[in-house]
Amino acid sequence: MLGHYENFPELVHCETSFRTRYSPRTVQKILLQTLRRLNGTEFSLKEVTGLAGCFKASCKVGFDFGIADSFSFVYLNEQELAKAEKFVRKSPLSIMDFLCVVRYYKIIEGEKPRPLRFDYYLLRFVFDGKTIRVLAYHERGTRRISPRELLDFIVMQIIDALACRKR
Repeated sequence: MLGHYENFPELVHCETSFRTRYSPRTVQKILLQTLRRLNGTEFSLKEVTGLAGCFKASCKVGFDFGIADSFSFVYLNEQELAKAEKFVRKSPLSIMDFLCVVRYYKIIEGEKPRPLRFDYYLLRFVFDGKTIRVLAYHERGTRRISPRELLDFIVMQIIDALACRKR
């Protein structure tokens, strides 16, 4: 089923929640659009974590999100975004699962960005009325960004997108 990963682990490494005045359908639509917008976008490590260091050079961070489809994940491109939005429009989901690949690049002035080991996270959004719980499981990688920092960053991106919506 679209949006649900059958093998999501019971043990999670981090959990957070937030409340909103918007309906689950609206939040799910904004969530999909936000994750699609973050796909391929690069940030400095400091923008995501608030910390400056990644060795003595600067570090760029990029994200790739995939939406669950039963036992696998599909990259959240424009086509999958439209498909998922149509699915949510018909009937909002109680759970939405995503794969998040966090890409790191060491930036040294005058040199080509050097890729570092990536992190792989499974994310679950649980919709219970106006409360949204977000769970993170660190699948593998170096954890240059902790599960807490990742969830804080993503939740703030969603809240900002919801705030922009009402303007």
